[in-house]
Amino acid sequence: MDARRLAVEEFSYWAILEENSWRQKFRAVSLKEGDKNTRINGELVIKEPKIAIKIVHYFKLLLSEPMGEWRPSINGLLLKSLSIENSVKLEEAFTEKEVFEALMDLNRDKAPRPDGFSLAFWQDC
Repeated sequence: MDARRLAVEEFSYWAILEENSWRQKFRAVSLKEGDKNTRINGELVIKEPKIAIKIVHYFKLLLSEPMGEWRPSINGLLLKSLSIENSVKLEEAFTEKEVFEALMDLNRDKAPRPDGFSLAFWQDC
């Protein structure tokens, strides 16, 4: 039993040393290269509006599809792309009718909400 306790203590000691070593290496690299979350294409971006603009620009470049070039895939499975019309529809606000129909399609027997009423109560009102 004593040998086991000593082995666990020694393992813990070396694990802590290894963790500290990795932490120091990471810190040295971070100081040298800078924070990856604040640099976009080598440019330091710290103002919130500019960050938003850079993010939108990055994803537009990433997801735009020049004819015959990059398409998203998973293990070689090509994924379909939305047409411009459908992508515009995704950003439209929901109509009251659509929300009402979605609520009416939900299962009436779901657990009560925090206010104590089940979905059936709201569907019958």
